[in-house]
Amino acid sequence: MKRTKVAHIISSLSLGGVEKGIQLSVEKLNQAFDYKVYTLSSNNRISINNKYIYFGKFRYILFSFFFTLQQLIKNKPDVIIVSLWRSVAIALLYKKILKKKVFLIAFIHSETYFHFLDSLFSRLIIKNADAIACDSVNTLLSQQRNLKKTSKAYVIPYIFIHERGFVKSINKGHCIKFLFAGRITPIKNIESILAFFAELNKCNIDFQFDIYGTGDEAYITLLKNKIDHLNIVKRVTFKGQFDIDTAVDIFNMYHFYIQFSKNEGMAMSVVDSMLCGLVPIVTPVGEIKNYVIENNNGLILSHKDGIPEYEKLIDKLQSLVNNPDLYHYYSENSLLSFKAKMSYTTAFEKMIFDISSD
Repeated sequence: MKRTKVAHIISSLSLGGVEKGIQLSVEKLNQAFDYKVYTLSSNNRISINNKYIYFGKFRYILFSFFFTLQQLIKNKPDVIIVSLWRSVAIALLYKKILKKKVFLIAFIHSETYFHFLDSLFSRLIIKNADAIACDSVNTLLSQQRNLKKTSKAYVIPYIFIHERGFVKSINKGHCIKFLFAGRITPIKNIESILAFFAELNKCNIDFQFDIYGTGDEAYITLLKNKIDHLNIVKRVTFKGQFDIDTAVDIFNMYHFYIQFSKNEGMAMSVVDSMLCGLVPIVTPVGEIKNYVIENNNGLILSHKDGIPEYEKLIDKLQSLVNNPDLYHYYSENSLLSFKAKMSYTTAFEKMIFDISSD
């Protein structure tokens, strides 16, 4: 029986949820079909040696464009999946200009657009694709108006089951440990997290906040200056990037995961933390608002007239810190939040098998 050939095109292997999802699924997906990943740049922040990944020859995407196109023509994929706006042009060239027979899927990872080019190319690929895949129901609903009537639609949730997750405990009077893990960019709104910790530092709570990841150097410099200005240098540490194989062990060292993003899709890091039993502290953006529930499995930063209500959040946090049984309840609910949900790889496989059966 012929194995379906799938080509997944991304700009590069960086530090976001899209790239992490590919790393965590590429081996297993190749057990089901012939799945190859193509990066359009050699500028990859994640070091990985994998026979299923074709890296771009050059740092700049434009120079790698024709090399990647050549690989696609040679391998003749049955399905092309496009993730992130920089990948759109090469997929459209392959199908629309070269008239190659292929099923084209637009994989959309956020309900909002980050800038004009993202909006332009994302809308373009959605209107020309045979199907759309989204990281959450929320993202799919946001794109319904852009879909062709004949397009299929799938939800591929960024859920990866961690077998080593466990319910966390907290000891009253001990240091409370928080972490953030992901791209360090303005969209993650880390300066708001620092403002929250500046307020928490005025309370009688011993805490540590660790930031994992790399990103915008200018933004990181801004954050370091803000940490100095807020006098929380002893409370906040930049930990750099961790290897994906050690993610569960690192998450398991903390009590809370904190993320105040301005917008998100599924928010893979939040999901990962909950699968490890951490209690999330978040802004209700993207799909997050559908799985982090107040008074059940997490804490939500509210706003009044656009101003974050840090004091209300601190009150909620203190009620957990001072009540180990209540924290245990939240941690257990967090861990169980995705127990009955379909994983990324299962949903991905179902999508390809559905397409292949037509």
